[in-house]
Amino acid sequence: MNNNKLPMILSVSGLVIIVAIIALTIGYSITKANFNKTITQLDEDIALQKYDEALNKLKPYKIIAFNTPKYYILSSFILALKNNGISQETMQDDLKTIEIYLNKVEKFLQNHKDKANLLDNKDLENLSFVYATIKNYPKALEYIKKLALKEPNNSEWQTRIAYFEDMNYNKEAAQQIYTSTYQKDPDNPINAWYYVGRVLWFDFDKKEKRDEAKTILNKIIENPMTLQYKLLLERSYNMLGYICENEALEQSNSSEYLQNTCIPLYEQSVKINPGFCETLFAIAKVYIRTIVNLNGGAYIISNPNISNQTYNNNLIKAIDYISTGLQNCQDSDGLFLMGLTYEIQTQYNEAEKYYIQAIEFKDTADVMLQSENDNLKGVVYTHLATIYLKENNEPKAIESIKNMKKYYQYTNVPEIIKTLSETHKDDPILQKLNELIKNN
Repeated sequence: MNNNKLPMILSVSGLVIIVAIIALTIGYSITKANFNKTITQLDEDIALQKYDEALNKLKPYKIIAFNTPKYYILSSFILALKNNGISQETMQDDLKTIEIYLNKVEKFLQNHKDKANLLDNKDLENLSFVYATIKNYPKALEYIKKLALKEPNNSEWQTRIAYFEDMNYNKEAAQQIYTSTYQKDPDNPINAWYYVGRVLWFDFDKKEKRDEAKTILNKIIENPMTLQYKLLLERSYNMLGYICENEALEQSNSSEYLQNTCIPLYEQSVKINPGFCETLFAIAKVYIRTIVNLNGGAYIISNPNISNQTYNNNLIKAIDYISTGLQNCQDSDGLFLMGLTYEIQTQYNEAEKYYIQAIEFKDTADVMLQSENDNLKGVVYTHLATIYLKENNEPKAIESIKNMKKYYQYTNVPEIIKTLSETHKDDPILQKLNELIKNN
């Protein structure tokens, strides 16, 4: 052997030994036991919504395999929590990662069919939640049914089965399960909330149903169990705000009732989750309703009883909430509301821009909300027709009305406009709008 090569060989050998020592050290620290210990420590981060911190704690465990898909299940679960309530357009990067991780999980399960109990109960629950977040409800249903078989006395799993059936268009079956699980276990806040939100909600035009819902929602808020579910607490205040809006219609001073009673409920929801778009847009709409009369959302009538100061303050607050919401997620409701603020200010070009964006936006909403999305399109086209009439562009107004009429099955806009034209005969735009709707 050439003696000149000996130092090099020794040097390489030394390097290999060093690498081996480092690898052993890492392997020692990244053990299954340490992995399991880390998993238990993630609960606190998740409870505090420190999702990025939780993901960073998991990262080291990606480099070795423990013959379990738990790393990918947990990582996708935390990403799903992080993006819950955000439109899929906004969560595109995380969505891609979630899909990669889920593919790894499904491949692993396919390759290990011979091994029983590869997934524990928490894995099944987490997988169901992740699939629901990305709106793959058949897969969400598959995993929650497996969990329900393992824990037949847990009514919460039955409620989730109902929800996924709901999302799969099995509304009647879903409502039966919602009702039965609530009746069996009314103290479970999740069961209670779904009963309110997916059963009673359809009858909020009835006072007795609203009263029942308010009683249940207040019990949810006061239930110590609800502290574990911040999202549930937030949604409960959101629903109370929505009920309050319905009740405001029955008040002699609707604007004052909205200001003093409904807005504080929505603000409680915003405090819990400042970035949840649904609540941000809801409270913005209420602020708009305090300064103008929104008749079914279809037509704006000025509120003569509002002071200039309140008008300006509440309009600014509405715009701020909408802007924050649109920063977090693009949404047809948010785009419509922003258009509405510009229409109120008679800035019709800007209003038109946002209204068209709202119509063209491809919502990724739950299937149960499709009729609401279509209803919104009918309303938006009516607002477009209105601003075109104000700009003396009757052909474009007629075109918008024809488009609006495509959504007759979802919206009662023509009836709203007809009623308003009879009670506001001094509004020439409204009279013309009613005439065009009737004749086109």
